Amino acid sequence: MSTEFTHESVMPYEVIKYLGPQSGDIIVDGTLGGGGHASLILERIMPNGLLVGIDQDQEAIKAAEKKLSGFKANTKIIQGNFGDIGKILTELKIDKVDGILLDLGVSMHQILTPERGFGFYPSPENLKAPLDMRMNPEVGLMAADIVNTWKEKELAELFFKLGDEKYSRSIASQIARKRPLNTVNDLLEAIKAGTPPSYRAKSLKNKWAANVFRALRMEVNNELGVIKEGIRGGLKLLRSGGKMVVITFHSTEDRLVKEIFKELTLTENYQPGFGLPKEPSVAELVTKKPVSPTESEIRRNPAARSAKLRIIKKL
Repeated sequence: MSTEFTHESVMPYEVIKYLGPQSGDIIVDGTLGGGGHASLILERIMPNGLLVGIDQDQEAIKAAEKKLSGFKANTKIIQGNFGDIGKILTELKIDKVDGILLDLGVSMHQILTPERGFGFYPSPENLKAPLDMRMNPEVGLMAADIVNTWKEKELAELFFKLGDEKYSRSIASQIARKRPLNTVNDLLEAIKAGTPPSYRAKSLKNKWAANVFRALRMEVNNELGVIKEGIRGGLKLLRSGGKMVVITFHSTEDRLVKEIFKELTLTENYQPGFGLPKEPSVAELVTKKPVSPTESEIRRNPAARSAKLRIIKKL
């Protein structure tokens, strides 16, 4: 395992601007990572504030503990899933918080650690890596379990729905034909066989495989289910006036966040025709459109290019 945690937090200044942490606040960073956003938040909630950092990845937690070592008295770091935010805060005897940050997706460190199986770049270490893709490598199914046991039709639907992959059927057919697949290279060869050369020629560093890898990663980690639970559960824990900031990196998760925010901000949050009472909305959008990274940040950190930041405020 790599010991150096490599990841640059996206839109740090925008996160602070819209989350608005103040001295004495209780803030939850549901995707702690290496602690980049958390360190900026902690600087602003001192001396009496508290940051609760949650992450599934033990390597991320170790890196965050090192980075945030100067804030030990003001930090609670939990290995867990932000979808369980309600349970986690209950165990910490915290009933309300002032802000929540969710920075979705996979970290650069996870992508660049070959043995985790997230990366598809054509390096020798990546190519021989096992098809794992678990955020917490101690629990759950691996990507290899999915590609080797799911029916061809199920794989095609997965790649299309979660990966927006237009060659989902032919890729699924090649996976079924070439099974068992155990390494990153095995999967890359199946994707290559299921896509035309013209499609692959448009991108470098095997980026033509990104859609399938993303779809598998999202399924392995139940990412859409966790997003739903984390946002809805987190909003219940926000104080009136508290804000939730969510950063997405691709269209599938951004559509979901947009839909949930819309549901939570409806003027009449009820089902017409069922005789249910009208209820006021529970939150409001802080910006009508998502916030994007600046051109200067994209030049400095190309991984930020596809990021979108959405903010909701508890009424």
